[in-house]
Amino acid sequence: MRLSIERMVYGGYGISRTPQGVVFVRGALKGEVVEVRVTEIRGDYSLGEVSEVIDPSPFRVSPRCQFFGLCGGCDWQHISYEGQITFKEEALEEVFERIGKEKVKPELIYKGQAWGYRYRVRFHADHRGRLGFFRRGTNEVIWIGSCPVLVSTINEAKLVLDEIGAFEKGTEVSIRSNYGRDKSEVLVSCSKIRKERRKRLKELPFFIVERGFTLKGRSYTYEKWCGLNLKFSYDSFSQVNPKVAEELYLFIVRELKEFEKIWYLYSGVGILGMLLAREGKEVKLIEANESAVKDAQENLKEHSLLGLAEVIRGDAEEVFPSLVSDFDGEALVVDPPRQGIGKGIIQALKGSSIKKVVYVSCHPPVLARDLLRLREAGYDLESLKWVDMFPQTSHIEAIGIFCKKGGG
Repeated sequence: MRLSIERMVYGGYGISRTPQGVVFVRGALKGEVVEVRVTEIRGDYSLGEVSEVIDPSPFRVSPRCQFFGLCGGCDWQHISYEGQITFKEEALEEVFERIGKEKVKPELIYKGQAWGYRYRVRFHADHRGRLGFFRRGTNEVIWIGSCPVLVSTINEAKLVLDEIGAFEKGTEVSIRSNYGRDKSEVLVSCSKIRKERRKRLKELPFFIVERGFTLKGRSYTYEKWCGLNLKFSYDSFSQVNPKVAEELYLFIVRELKEFEKIWYLYSGVGILGMLLAREGKEVKLIEANESAVKDAQENLKEHSLLGLAEVIRGDAEEVFPSLVSDFDGEALVVDPPRQGIGKGIIQALKGSSIKKVVYVSCHPPVLARDLLRLREAGYDLESLKWVDMFPQTSHIEAIGIFCKKGGG
């Protein structure tokens, strides 16, 4: 089937309208003419993939990675970085108009570097104990030699680990390289190490954690973000792209400069909360992960900020509604997982003292959905920002700025 691609949509697809319905084409770019192999028919639309490019886009380039197309990681290496930025903005604009019923022009606030930006990664072991990623659309592990979006310290560690073949087939292996410090640290955490490889693994210059127990070194790294000395435990969440995350946090600090009392939900190890407290703000942080809460408390103590910032452990969906009336916060920052915020948080905002909401989302369709809920709760979208946290992929980190109608 030969198709002309009209535009790009969120998720990385190019779309084409045919008499039989809309076709979402993986690997196609806006403006291209392509031959398409239909892979699935779903009611009034179909999914397909490019079998041949007839008339290529000027943004089409040769992928840097030899595993592109097989690996389930990067899906946009065939697009120049300029093209990625263009298509992401168009996709973000489209998803807000379609789902959020709001015409808005997204503004890019930072894009960082296109390659070698990831300081944290999750692999799986193949039958030889080597590390790889899932084949696209499957749970089959395919080995890769190195990954061009990872920092060199992780690729170097992976090379050594692959030579040993230390992990049982299917084992999930996370590798973290510390950021912002002169001394490099590599932390490897996993669920199962082969007994006969354990001794060799312990000889490597890495920190090693197996099933939550420290096998060698320690179970955390020391890092420096935004000038702050930080502790990250192996199971504490952090953004994979620290440089872009730093710029995101600093943007939010500037955005909230007029407010003195701030809620911060899904706060992780507390970086943004610390930056706000450093500016003299009173901050209430809510986080469910036990390790992240402990890290946040230690990080705040390290910088003598416990008097201004308090970390509360619990589910934000339950804790925030129960405490919102006890702390007359003027602003709210939420950075939830992909599913977004629940109705409990939305309901708690009604009648609250909160005048501004900064909503950070790794899944813009959910942010667009929650725009409708926030509108019903009395908050209008003031602006839509984004940062390119995940170059070489179609993923977008979006930031919605909402203000209470009538100024609160």
